[in-house]
Amino acid sequence: MLAAGQTYLDADFCLVSVPGQIGDFVWCDTNDDGFQDAGEPGIAGVTVNLVCTLPGGSSYTASTMTNATGGYLFTGVPPGTCAVSLDLSTIPADKEVGQCPTEQMVMLPAGQTYLDADFCLRSVPGQIGDFGWCATNDDGVQDAGEPGIAGVTVNLVCTLPGGSSYTASTMTDATGGYLFTGVPPGTCAVSIDLSTIPADKEVGQCPTDQSVMLAAGQTYLDA
Repeated sequence: MLAAGQTYLDADFCLVSVPGQIGDFVWCDTNDDGFQDAGEPGIAGVTVNLVCTLPGGSSYTASTMTNATGGYLFTGVPPGTCAVSLDLSTIPADKEVGQCPTEQMVMLPAGQTYLDADFCLRSVPGQIGDFGWCATNDDGVQDAGEPGIAGVTVNLVCTLPGGSSYTASTMTDATGGYLFTGVPPGTCAVSIDLSTIPADKEVGQCPTDQSVMLAAGQTYLDA
């Protein structure tokens, strides 16, 4: 309502920047190499947080949860400098932080869809052992007093979910004991390197190869 001779300088208008999207996936890095390999499964139920600093200094925050396949997506995100991070209190009990970072920075222009904010966790590693001994009566059963055998190489080959593999070798100690630590869950073959057995020993009733189905975080000491 303009009066005669009046100057009115409050006829202002505003627009908003076109919002964007940030995602995409949280997965189990079965071989803990920091790369998403074919067949490595998604992890459901992990909370992902988003904190963006917008032009002018205001902020935008949001949280979401990974779905059944490990996917997540923030929509309606204004342009700015955004920190995307995992809420570590929500990761499953059989998972832990591995090679991947748990926070990423994303410079989001107006209207951009950014689907490379991926994260990985690894399964809690386990252990496999335990003893190589001399079966003095060759009955295949470890009886009291039967001594351990030192210096024998034991090999470990595990097939992990997704098809990748994990290998390791160790040697029995002075008492015949051995232990593989940091073993990822999978189907593992434990075997003796027969070229390393002492000259006064030979294969008897015991097998020289065993298969172990190792769950996340399991300690198996019956190999």
